[in-house]
Amino acid sequence: VSFYTWTNNKTGIGLAASGTGSIGVFTAKNSTTKPDTATIQVTPSYTNNLPGYPVVTCAGDPKSFKLIVYPTPPNGITGDSSTCPGTLNTFKAPQGLSYYNWSVVGNGIISGPSTLDSVVILSHSKCGSYTLTLTTTDSLACSGSSSKLVSIVDNTPPEIIKDTSSVELGCNPSSSTVNAGLGTATAFDNCGLV
Repeated sequence: VSFYTWTNNKTGIGLAASGTGSIGVFTAKNSTTKPDTATIQVTPSYTNNLPGYPVVTCAGDPKSFKLIVYPTPPNGITGDSSTCPGTLNTFKAPQGLSYYNWSVVGNGIISGPSTLDSVVILSHSKCGSYTLTLTTTDSLACSGSSSKLVSIVDNTPPEIIKDTSSVELGCNPSSSTVNAGLGTATAFDNCGLV
């Protein structure tokens, strides 16, 4: 019977400290900004259990190999966390990566390309929110993703701005005199014209 045992000197990469048989699938981890290297040592063994002979296990010469886990590429999203309804907003990613993919779910749509290091989002004309997600890949084919929740809010009461001209209404004014006396007015809030 032949079998293998193995050891790992750096469990921080997401692989167990030791095992028997094949190294199974694992999720590699690297929370640093530099490559993290683990040394894996594999030792073959043979157990002789033929009838009539004593059971003997012999270990072979161990062999080692390096396992390098590269860091996740930088992946933060910069941009405002709140916006006015119906406005265009630009969000940025770290520059210099090989691949960018932006997506949005909720009350916003991508306006323009979604595969550059920045993206423009058009917020819905009503209040609400949207979630912006960015996936990046670096030159080593390592990828990462992040998300940002953006609230669409209009929290400033409108202010009415009226021209300052005035007209004497007199007694029992006609509707045209009243309209002339009121002049024109517009309402603005922090998001623009209401």
